[in-house]
Amino acid sequence: MRFSVIETAARTIVEKILFVCRTRIVLLAACVLACLGLVLGLKTLSPKHGLTGRYFANASWSGPPAATALDPVLHFEKSAAAERTGFSESSSVEWEGFVYAPKSSAYRFTVTSDGGAWVYLDGVPLIDNGGIHPAGMAEKETELSRGNHRLLIKYLDTGGPGPFDFRWRETKTSKALMPRLYLYPKPAGLGLFVFDTALRYFLPALQALLCAAGLLLLITSIRAVLPRWELAAVLALGLFLVIAGAYEIDVFLKRSRSVTGCDSYAYLQGALLMARDGFFHTEYRDPLIPRILGSYATKPAERQTIFLLSPHGHYVHDLERGIVYNVFPPGMFILLYPFVGLFGRSAAFLVLPLLGLALLAAFFLWGTKKAGPVFSMALCAAVFFNEQVFGNTVRIMSDLPSLALIAASAFLLYRNIGTPRRLYPILGGIAFGFAVMVRYSNVAGLFPLAYLLWRRYREDRQPKALAKDVFAFSAAGVLFGLLPLAFYTMRLFGTAFRLVYEPYNQSRMQWTNLGPGISFYAKTLVQTFGPFGLALMAFGLAVCLARRSTRPAGLACSLGFLSFFIFYALNSIQQERYLLPAFPFLAVLSAYGVQALAKAVNRSFLLKFLIIAACVGYPFLYSKDRYFVGSFKDEEVSLKLQKIVEAKSVVFCDDLSGPLRLYAGLPAYRLAWTDGPTLEATLSFFVEQGYSIYFLLDTRMAADSFEDMIRQGAISQETVRLVSKPYGFPLYRFTGKSAPAQPVK
Repeated sequence: MRFSVIETAARTIVEKILFVCRTRIVLLAACVLACLGLVLGLKTLSPKHGLTGRYFANASWSGPPAATALDPVLHFEKSAAAERTGFSESSSVEWEGFVYAPKSSAYRFTVTSDGGAWVYLDGVPLIDNGGIHPAGMAEKETELSRGNHRLLIKYLDTGGPGPFDFRWRETKTSKALMPRLYLYPKPAGLGLFVFDTALRYFLPALQALLCAAGLLLLITSIRAVLPRWELAAVLALGLFLVIAGAYEIDVFLKRSRSVTGCDSYAYLQGALLMARDGFFHTEYRDPLIPRILGSYATKPAERQTIFLLSPHGHYVHDLERGIVYNVFPPGMFILLYPFVGLFGRSAAFLVLPLLGLALLAAFFLWGTKKAGPVFSMALCAAVFFNEQVFGNTVRIMSDLPSLALIAASAFLLYRNIGTPRRLYPILGGIAFGFAVMVRYSNVAGLFPLAYLLWRRYREDRQPKALAKDVFAFSAAGVLFGLLPLAFYTMRLFGTAFRLVYEPYNQSRMQWTNLGPGISFYAKTLVQTFGPFGLALMAFGLAVCLARRSTRPAGLACSLGFLSFFIFYALNSIQQERYLLPAFPFLAVLSAYGVQALAKAVNRSFLLKFLIIAACVGYPFLYSKDRYFVGSFKDEEVSLKLQKIVEAKSVVFCDDLSGPLRLYAGLPAYRLAWTDGPTLEATLSFFVEQGYSIYFLLDTRMAADSFEDMIRQGAISQETVRLVSKPYGFPLYRFTGKSAPAQPVK
C-alpha cells in the first residue's frame, strides 16, 4: 500500500514538473549554460591541492629526484610508482606539504604500504610502518588544532615499487575519509580554506543542479517530440543520455595527443606514409640498415637483426635495401589517412571518438526502431559503457573499427531476413571485407554471418535467392577485402598469398591453447561486464530461445560470440581487447534481458524505472578504471630527448623506438629481443661512424634487456653513464670507456 502511494506521488510530481517545463525550454537551456559556466569557472579558480612528491631511484632518498609531481591523492599501484622511478629495483618517495585541520579535534591517520612507510606531523614522528614487508596497514590517532600542520610522508621499497595508500579522517564526528582539498603544497590561509570549504559543498550542488536541469530539458524535449512513450521510458532515456553524454565528453577529454609505442604508432605512421606516398605505400627506407648489416663480420641470425633494427609496429623485410614495412593489414591506415592527409597528424586522434559517437547513435536508432527505447538503451549501454571499449576509443587501435564493421555486416544481413533487398548482402560483404583488411582475425565473424545468410533461405526456401545473396556477399567481400590485401602483399613481397605478419610475430592456433585461452577470456568477460552483466546476458539468451520469434536472433548472437571467443581461445596471443567484435552480439542478448525485466513489471512505473536505470547505468559504473585509461606523453618525451642528445645520435629503447622516429626524427632501434653479440657488433659500427649512442630504458622489458646486455658483456657499467631521466626514464650514454659518475640533470 505504501509503495503504491509513493509511486502515485512520484508520478504526479514528475508529470507536474513536465507540464510546467514544456513552456520553459529556453529558460532551462539558459540554466544549463549558466550552471556549466559556473562549474568550469570554479574549477579553474580552485587552488592546487595535494602533497609534493619526490621520487628517487634509490633506497636512501638521496641525490636529485627521478621525478617530482603534485599528488592530490596518495594512492599508487606498482606500475604507476615504478614508471616514475624509471623501473629501478630500489626506490624511495617522500611527500611534503600541509594538512589543514578544519577544527580542533581528534584525527586518525592510516598508511597502507608494501614496504617501509613513515609519517611525520609537525616534525614529530607519528606512524612507523618501517621495514621490508608485504602490504600492511598502520594507523595512529592524534589531536590537532584548527589550522595548518606540516606533513611529511616517506616511503621505501627495495623490492620494487609496491602499492601505497594514505588516508585520514576525523575520529569523533565522521567515518568518511577527509577529502583531498584539505591537503596543500603550501600553508593555506583562512580565506583559502573558507573558499575551499564552501566549494566543497557548493560545487557538487551546482553540478547536481546542472544534471537536473539538463535531465529536465532532455525529458521535456523528448516528451514533446515522442508523446507516445510511457513516462518510465522517457525518464530512463533522459538518464541514459546523461550517461552517454558524460561518456562521450570523457572520451574526448581523455583522448591521447600522442601515440603509444606499439600498435598506435604503427597505425599513425602507416597512415602518414600512405597520405604522403600514395595508396598502400606504408613502407619507408632506413639508409643505416644496409650499412649496419654490411659492417657485421659474421652475419647474425635474421631474427636478431630484424628485431634489433625495427621500430615498434614495423618490421624489416628487405635488409639489403633497408626497407621497413608495416606489420599490419592496410584497413586501419585507409581509415585514418584521409584525415591525416587533409588536416594533419593530430586529426587521427579524432577519428575513433567520432566513430564511437556515430556508433552510439546508430545502435540507439536501430534498437529504438526494432524494439523500443528500453531495448536500445540497454543495447548501447552493454556495448559502450565499459572499460574495454572506452580504452580503445581514446587510443588509435583497430578494435573499435572491428566492432563497427562486424556489427554493420551482421545488421545488414539480419535486415535482409525480414525485408530482402539485393543491396543488403552487397553492403554486408563490403563491411566484412573491410573488417578483414582491418584485422585478419575478423574472419571469425564469417560464422554468424553465414548463419544469417542461411536464415534468409529458411524464410522463403528459394535456393536461387540464397545463391544470389551468397554470391553478392562473397563478391563484395572479395572486392573490398581479399583483392586489396592481395594487391598490398603483392606490392610488398611479390606474392598475393602472404600474411604481412612474419612467423616470429604471428600467433599460432593450437588445441593446447584452448584451456588457458578459455580461462583468460572468461576472466576478461567477468572483469568487463561483471557478474550482474553476464547474468543479464544469460537471461536475455534464455528469453530469446524461449520465443520462436526471437530464437534466430538468440542463435545468431550466440554463434557470433562463440566464434570470436573460441577463435581467440585457440590463439597463443591473449589480449583482453580482442573480444571487442563480439560485444554487439552480447549486447543484443543483454537488451533482450532488460526488456523482458521491464515488461515483467509493466504496471509499476517506479519499479520499472529503477530496473531500467540499474541495467543501463551498471556497465558505466562497473568500469572502475576507465578514468585512468590514456596514453603516455610520448611526444613530449621524444621532443625532450631531442634537446638532450647530440645531433648525430642513435637511441636504443623499446616502446619509444617508434615515437622517437615520428616526433623527433631520431634513429631509434629495439633494445629488447636481441642478443649480446648482435648488439655489440652494432655498437661498434655506430662508434666507427661517429654516432653518439644512448640507451633509454622506457619499459620494464628495456630495463631487463639492458641488464642482460651487461651480463652478456655487450656493454658494461664502465662504458655507460646516466645523463638524464626524462619523465623518469633512465637515459644512459655509451662512452666506450670508463666514465665517472655524473649527476642526473
